[in-house]
Amino acid sequence: MLLGLALVAVAACGSSELDRAYGLFEAKQYDEAIAAYSSIIESDPGNGAAYTGRGCARAESYGDPTVALADLARAIELGEDTDWLHGCRADALKALGDLDGALVEAQRAVTLGPDNVSVHVTLGNVLDDLGRTDEAIAEYDRAIALDPEDAFAYHNRGIARGRAGDEKGELDDYDRAIELDPEYAEPFASRGMSAMWAGDCEAALADAEKAIELKPTLPVSYQVRGMCRADAGDIDGAHEDAEKAIELGRRDFFSYWLRGLIHAEKGDRVSAKLDFEQAIELAPTDENADGVRSLAEEYGIPLS
Repeated sequence: MLLGLALVAVAACGSSELDRAYGLFEAKQYDEAIAAYSSIIESDPGNGAAYTGRGCARAESYGDPTVALADLARAIELGEDTDWLHGCRADALKALGDLDGALVEAQRAVTLGPDNVSVHVTLGNVLDDLGRTDEAIAEYDRAIALDPEDAFAYHNRGIARGRAGDEKGELDDYDRAIELDPEYAEPFASRGMSAMWAGDCEAALADAEKAIELKPTLPVSYQVRGMCRADAGDIDGAHEDAEKAIELGRRDFFSYWLRGLIHAEKGDRVSAKLDFEQAIELAPTDENADGVRSLAEEYGIPLS
């Protein structure tokens, strides 16, 4: 995720069209930003800054990361070498699961923009996914030291604190992110996920619904709502949310586990088997994988 990055290329270019496109990006109107950058590229195919902007907007919109990377590669061919570009490449590579490549890009972004809050957050995100949680928290701390009112940094530090077992610190950071930017969907979704795992589906649903209202393309919100719907016995609603999360690119352990559970509840043993096996393949820990196997056994579904 790369919100609030300084667009050095735009400042250097001084183009009103680029300024307008970047304004759309900062407003999180990613489809409109992509269209604006595409218009610039159509009239000026050699505009590397426009390829950078379109690639970053595509990376942010939860579309196909390979399409974003194609734009960013073209920007590099055209001579672009900015912290924004490399931060977006890190984000797209992380989405594809290439954490080693993402780490190289994030480190390059920090080298180019040591005072850029967002690239420190990007590096923190990659380190957190690599399991280097203490280092990730240190990067978020650096980002917050640079800008104590950056909601993005607080949100991501909250996620890392949760993984480190600091539940109070996690929730404090989500609350602070929401206080700083009430239109920022991600901390609502993360706080909802935390409430869901704590068994408070009333609070979880409220946060998930708010996140969906603010950003309908945020897949984790549908995961939270889907789990709570399943818990309440709304299997059809839960199925709809699980499908939506996967459609939006959240092809992770939790999405397949949830959809597999729903298929099992509906008696669709073939589909449940496929989803449970996919969940096991994506399981972040052996304990998660064993939990899926136990669930399949409970429903009498033999796995390969």
